[in-house]
Amino acid sequence: MQSGAPENNLVIDSGIKRVMINGDPNNYIQFNPSDVAFIERLDKLRNDIYAKDEEYKKRADAIDANTEVDSHGVKKNVSEVIAMRREVGEFMRAKIDDIFGDGVSKKLFGDSIIPEQCLQFLDGITPYIKPVRFAKVAQYAPPVVKPNHKGRKGGK
Repeated sequence: MQSGAPENNLVIDSGIKRVMINGDPNNYIQFNPSDVAFIERLDKLRNDIYAKDEEYKKRADAIDANTEVDSHGVKKNVSEVIAMRREVGEFMRAKIDDIFGDGVSKKLFGDSIIPEQCLQFLDGITPYIKPVRFAKVAQYAPPVVKPNHKGRKGGK
């Protein structure tokens, strides 16, 4: 029986991507864009956002329709606007944590609740996900066959 490290080593590519946040090498997120569970969570986010978007649009239209202002010229329903922005921001932060792991939204945004930052993050992270996903899908897609134009009028 030999002691020590085995002489053979199997290296498995984990596919994990590490992305720095705001140029800080000590502050990063990591994920595996090839992981089916990750892609399922991402797809669920897409569907959830579409569903919520319709709901939020209706509510925003109702809020915007109320043009009453107080004696200082501030919309009387400003608290509804603030509450809805908080709800949207908290929804997005929770979804980011569902996909990328607990605490990621805090790492990204601190204690701020700014819905636009969540969308900026999702737009910014997409280039790290798309190439891997397209490559994986291409493995299963049928090859593209160029049409044969011989024998057609005007063909070569």
